Amino acid sequence: MTRNSTLIEYNIRDSTGTKRKVKLYTKDRKDSFFSYSLLQVIVKLSLFLKRNFQSIRVSVLGNVLRRLFLPSGYPDSVTEDYANFERWDALQGLCSYLRQVMVTRSTLSGLGVGNNFAHPTAAALMLLWREGFGVVGGLLFTWGKSSRFDKDSKSWRLFADVINNVALTMEWTAPLFPTSVFFALHSSANIFHSLCGIAGGATSTAFQAHFAKRNNIADICSKHGNIGRAVSLVGLLLSTLCFWSSSWLENSLPFSFGVFCFLTVFHIYFNVLALRSLHLACLNKERGYIIAEHYIRHKQLLDVASVSTKERFWRPLLNSRMRVGCSLLDAPVLVQEALINREYETGISGEFLIQKLFKGRISIVEHRRKRQYKMYIHEQAIAKEIWIGFVVMTAMSKGQRNYILDQLYSITLQLTELGWQIDDELDLGDEGWRICDSKVKDL
Repeated sequence: MTRNSTLIEYNIRDSTGTKRKVKLYTKDRKDSFFSYSLLQVIVKLSLFLKRNFQSIRVSVLGNVLRRLFLPSGYPDSVTEDYANFERWDALQGLCSYLRQVMVTRSTLSGLGVGNNFAHPTAAALMLLWREGFGVVGGLLFTWGKSSRFDKDSKSWRLFADVINNVALTMEWTAPLFPTSVFFALHSSANIFHSLCGIAGGATSTAFQAHFAKRNNIADICSKHGNIGRAVSLVGLLLSTLCFWSSSWLENSLPFSFGVFCFLTVFHIYFNVLALRSLHLACLNKERGYIIAEHYIRHKQLLDVASVSTKERFWRPLLNSRMRVGCSLLDAPVLVQEALINREYETGISGEFLIQKLFKGRISIVEHRRKRQYKMYIHEQAIAKEIWIGFVVMTAMSKGQRNYILDQLYSITLQLTELGWQIDDELDLGDEGWRICDSKVKDL
């Protein structure tokens, strides 16, 4: 440092966060005060921009991503399980997109792309007929099942994913067979795709309604669509990179088959994780059975999150041993007379056992030989009585008949306190029949 100079020191942090000292020297001249002041302003301005530019850039990017992919008012505007579900749903969507790219290449090869002897009219007709089969299959599929998409939404969502995997596998392997088999496989696969689209779309709407806490279903649906589009864009980039960098996907059938199976396994795995993360508070047959069975065995009630970890998505589609809201016309004559009579005692004969509750508004019939249990409901029964009747029917199926109705009423109140919706959202696999004196009424 020279004799006629001024020392200026600044303490700053570098990119790693380490403190460093910067020294600046200025010569003393007649305009030293002006030069010193200008230099001080420039240094302070540069340090300010360096400290804040990165945080400003990150903040702007975060706001853009938030507006694109998160509902307005997040996280207070959605339920607590929203983030986990969207994360796993995005990963399963990525696996599905990558497989769809492989299937598209296989389909184009089967339609004759690159083959000089292929006829474009035949390929067009094949595609048209394939779409027609899908439309007919979708129309028949929705007949009588649309009401189940709300209550058994997890099961139908898993059904949609499994049937989609079957369809993609059929399309991917179709070019290995002759033309007639190729057409049959593709037509069947398109029917399955149609079923997947209907079941997946319906259950997705039910999930969005569950997430909405501020009547913001439209906002949640739009952001869910944005996440799906972003996943498709990522899948497009990854698939392009893979096809450019690896010739094995095109030339090696065993390698491409291994990749396809790998993506399929993870697709199912991510879907199961997504469904496990959903904490649906409406009582359906599966969740009601888990709560009733656990209470009968351990005298404890489960909350919504605990039931979600125990829920098996395939049971509502397969379990028919316990039925609710059965038709009186299908019952034996002996059972019909006992139910219409509305006498408040228990039992009929050695083959059938009838348990009447709430002055005959709920009647449970046990077929002892077949181990089947049917609940017959009077039109005056309310939702809580139906739920208590379901608990009693579950206890009968476990060989236990020692219960107190007042105690069952108290656990119903406790379930409401735990967050379960019993009054408005109760559907225990109800078949829709009600007893009205000596008549049967179809809801």
